[in-house]
This record gives sequence, structure tokens and C-alpha cells, in this order.
Amino acid sequence: MRKKTKKFAEDKNNNTAIFKKKKLIMDEISQIKDVEGMYNFIKKLPNPDVVLQKTGKGIHVLRQLESDGQVATCIQSRQAGVLSLKRHLKYNENNEKHKEFYEKLLKRLQVNNIIKDILNAPKYGYQPIEIIWEVDEDGFTVPKDISARPPEWFYFNAQDRQLRFNKKGMPDGLLITEDMKKFLCPRTNADYLNPYGQGYLSKCFWDTIFKKGSFEFWIKFAERYGIPWLVGKYSRGASDDEIDKMLEALEAMLQDAVAAFPDDAEIEIHETQGKSASVDVFNGIIETCDKNIAKNILGQTLTTDVGSSGSYSLGQVHQQVREDIIHTDKELAESQFNILLRWIHELNFGDNDAPEFELYKEDEIDQARAERDTKIHGMGVKFTKEYFIKAYGYDDNDIIIENNDSSNFSETDSKDDELEKLIDGFSDSQLDEILSEKISPIIKNFAEVQDPEKALENLAVLYPDKDSSSLEDTLKQAIFISNLWGRVNDKE
Repeated sequence: MRKKTKKFAEDKNNNTAIFKKKKLIMDEISQIKDVEGMYNFIKKLPNPDVVLQKTGKGIHVLRQLESDGQVATCIQSRQAGVLSLKRHLKYNENNEKHKEFYEKLLKRLQVNNIIKDILNAPKYGYQPIEIIWEVDEDGFTVPKDISARPPEWFYFNAQDRQLRFNKKGMPDGLLITEDMKKFLCPRTNADYLNPYGQGYLSKCFWDTIFKKGSFEFWIKFAERYGIPWLVGKYSRGASDDEIDKMLEALEAMLQDAVAAFPDDAEIEIHETQGKSASVDVFNGIIETCDKNIAKNILGQTLTTDVGSSGSYSLGQVHQQVREDIIHTDKELAESQFNILLRWIHELNFGDNDAPEFELYKEDEIDQARAERDTKIHGMGVKFTKEYFIKAYGYDDNDIIIENNDSSNFSETDSKDDELEKLIDGFSDSQLDEILSEKISPIIKNFAEVQDPEKALENLAVLYPDKDSSSLEDTLKQAIFISNLWGRVNDKE
């Protein structure tokens, strides 16, 4: 009895030690609340944006930059790249029964405005968006209003890095959680040290300020040196009153180009020399600032200003960079819209199996995939409706699979004699050998995967020494042998 008790105690101690070790690796040790320093004393984490810290002002300073023509044009171009995309909802067999509800909802929601609000996040780094809910005439809980709120009304807590509304009368602010289903908060380039994210308007701040200053100096320069100087000459014995009258007349000439002088007075016009070089300095500063703004917002410059050195090839490269940025914005919009759909689905249907929101180009077809599928189809491979929907973005109602066997009857019938001769040239044992050695792995591959794209990848694994053309030949042989095998079965 003592041995069992001792053994039980040893096992218990051992299990406790294992549990403590597992708990140690599962716990978060390096939490900011445990770091010695100022984070133990502050609650509101200040936005670490360098521009906001240098100016000592809030995000409204960045918002004012949108009054600049170049900034506004680039923002419009970037957002238009996403807003111009087509949109649809992807359903599965579980949520397709709610399709009518969602199609009606999508028409009701102001999708463009929601996407614009989401795309404020790349501007400032983060963008809280509040959702006001209501119960509609059919008894469903749906958004009544979805609109962006000024980011400066919100902050992130220094201890837990969670979003809080700087609500009056609440020193610690109102904690915003996902369970509330009240706020979307898209962010760009956010991390542990900077939960506010990084916005591109901050990168445009100094260029916009320098450009504005250059314009002011340029106007003053033009006022002073852009107009010819009028020089009036008077005799040494002229009185002060005569001199003042001449100056007044010269000033009048600058405005109206009309004046009266004594017949012995002399007027000369002096052009400012070398002012074109100074003009080029101001113009160069402004052009450089505009290009920097375009790079920070669009990733390139040629879509807003081709310039004297622009070329088609360079424009293509720049456009690709812009497309990459637009693709990132598209994914941000899709992710936030899908959170909204998930909340709507949970509130109305009790689960999180909501349809997916997708943005796409109407003519966005993978040319390489289309050419490859055409070749495979020419070899005799048939594609399912599900594959076309997944690969090319078609809607279920867009595709009708027709049986075209009758249209190919004459061609098939003309080859019957040739096939019969080939079949007769093989014995049953030879066909079995060919089938087992060549066709079986391929048939098994396509049968198990049921996805042409994945099946081709597997085919490359089955035959690693073959290049793409050899794989096509192997597939043609497999299809041909399958036809032979099918003919033999029909004869029997």
C-alpha cells in the first residue's frame, strides 16, 4: 500500500511539473505592462507618427493636406483603382439559402461610401468606422448607417493596445471590442509598438509644406522681378514735391500704363536680368515635391505626370507598382467588408458561415490559365461547372453545360475504322499492361484530385524528368489509351 501511495505521489508531482512547464510556454511573458519604464504610468499611448510629434498637433493637420491639388489627385487615382472594381458575393452550399437576403442587403448598403471610409486607413494609419444597427421590415437586424469617425476621437491604450473612444466623463475611455459589433477599425502597417499604423499622408506632409512655401516665394518674386522697372530721372535742382509727383506717376504707370511728365523729364524701362534661373529654382522645388507626393501615395509618378523623359516601358513598370498598391487596398476593403458580413450573419442566422465579399476586374482573366485549359480541353479533358466558377469567377447562372457529343459524331464516326484496326492490333494482355503501366497512375491522380490545376501539379511530381511538352505528350497518350480501353469495353 505504501508503494502505491508513493508511486501515486511521484506521478502527481511529475504531472504537476509537466503542467507548469506547458503553462510557462503558453503564457505571454514579454507584456508591456511588465516592462519597467514610462509605460507603467501612462494610459493613453500617444500616436508615434513623427510628423504629429514634431508639429505637436493631431490628425486634422494631415487632413488639411487634401486641399493640395497634387495630393487630392493622387488620392482620387488610388481610390478609383479600388472603387472601379466589380463586386459580388461568393456563396457555399450552407449559406446559398440566404442569397436573396444578401442580394437585397448589398443593394441597400452604400458600398462605395463604405469602401471609401475603409480606404481612409491608408491615409492616416487607422480609421474607426461606426455601425448603427436597426431591425428592418422583415425582422432582420441590418446596418442603418455605416460611417467613418474622426480618428483623433480614438486612441490605443498603452497597457493592452486596444482601441478606446475618448468619451467624456470616462478617464480610461470606452473600450472598443469586436464582440460589440459596433466598430470596424482597418489599419495599415500597424505593429506592437505602433498600433495606430502608418499613413501615407504623413509622408506627404513636408513636401506639401515646402511646395506651398515655394509658391508663396515664387509669387513674391514675380511681383518684384517679373514686372519691368520704371526709372524716372529728374534734375538735381528738383524739389521734393516734384520728386514725389514723379514717383506717384510711375506707380500709376505700373497699374494703368498712363502718366504725364514735364517735357524735360526722362523715363527708362529696365528689365531684370538673370531672373529665369531663379524661376527654374522655384519650379524645380515644386516639381520635386509633386513627384515625391505621387510616389508616397501611388508608388510612382507617371500616372500623374509623364514628364519629358517618360517612356512606354517605364510607364508599364510604374503602372504595375500602382496596381500592387491597389491590390493591397482591395484586400483591406475585402477583409473589413467580410467582418461586417460575418457580424450580420451572426446576428440574423446564429453562425459565422457568411458569404464572402470579393472585388475583381470584369476582364480579369488569367491568360496563362486560359491557354493551358484550352490545350487540356483539346486533349479530351472535360471541366466541371464548379471549376469554371472557381477559376474564372463566373456566377452559377452564367454557365450551362451542354452535351456536344452529337456535333462531333461525324468526326468520331470517320475515325471508327482506324480505331478498330488499332484495337485489333492489341491483345487483351497488352492492353492490360499498357493500362497498368501508363494510364493507371494518371487516372488515379485525376480521380482523386478532381481539380485540373492540382492534377497537373501532381502529374509533374509523378514524372519529374519530363518538361511541359513531354507531360502534354504523356497526357495525350493516356487519353488515347483510355479511348482504346473504352472501345474494348464497349465491344465486350
